[in-house]
Amino acid sequence: MLSCSDSKGPMVIRCDWLYEMPIWPPKFLVIPRPPEKDQSIFLKHLLFVGQHLAVNAEMTVCPSREYLPNIKVIPDFIEATCEGDARFWVESGIPSYSVHIPSSFRDRDEEKPLVVAFDFDATLASGASESNYQNLKSQFKNGLILEDDILRKYTEHEIKNALNDIGCGPMLSVLKALIWINSSLKGLGKAPAFLIHIVTARGHNENERVFQHLERWGVSECFEPHCERIHFMGGKPKSTKLIEIGADGLFDDSRRHIDDAVLNAKIEAFKVPPLAAEFEMRKNC
Repeated sequence: MLSCSDSKGPMVIRCDWLYEMPIWPPKFLVIPRPPEKDQSIFLKHLLFVGQHLAVNAEMTVCPSREYLPNIKVIPDFIEATCEGDARFWVESGIPSYSVHIPSSFRDRDEEKPLVVAFDFDATLASGASESNYQNLKSQFKNGLILEDDILRKYTEHEIKNALNDIGCGPMLSVLKALIWINSSLKGLGKAPAFLIHIVTARGHNENERVFQHLERWGVSECFEPHCERIHFMGGKPKSTKLIEIGADGLFDDSRRHIDDAVLNAKIEAFKVPPLAAEFEMRKNC
């Protein structure tokens, strides 16, 4: 059973249902304490899966942001109520995101896997390639290169550096946790709790670096066979693909893609703070 205080403030969740599974050590999730209706579909599903895997998941209220350093464990992530709070947690050294909810969206069957889409750059990977792309756009605005040179130089750089380490992004640890949960459920003879896709603004010409890093991070098997759940949009809006795959939520660092997901795909979107990529580059993958 789940139990929690009615007090306001961030909430520390001890996931005993993870602890009872093989290998995974005791973990704590730290999230805000909004009304249940304000919790994301992602968080609701995570807790729903927990309730059906083990007996207890203890919730303890953390009274304030400042109390966080007194917690003697490292949280997996923090679901923040606003972008400012998400940035605060990231600057404190903890992966975080803010939730953006559409005005209306379809009902879903909680018994079915949650379809989660992740961006690649500055979300699963660091923001290094994204920073390079933005730098090329700045060079064009300053008259240093032609507009056609932006994509050409970016593609050349990504092909040349396909084997070079790009660094971890803020949501890689979340992806690995979801993969681990699915693997553990499979070992228990249960269906997966999450269907995971990557929907990236990259084009197919820059895909090799994505494949190399998924292999390096040990998560490539999640997207087999034939990498059919990795989608390269080539800069086009992601909402069409999100609708096609039946996504329930998108993790992304781009305001443009967050708004597109919420307004056009009518799904929840989880905004990753821009500083998160820099933080994760200081961590081990």
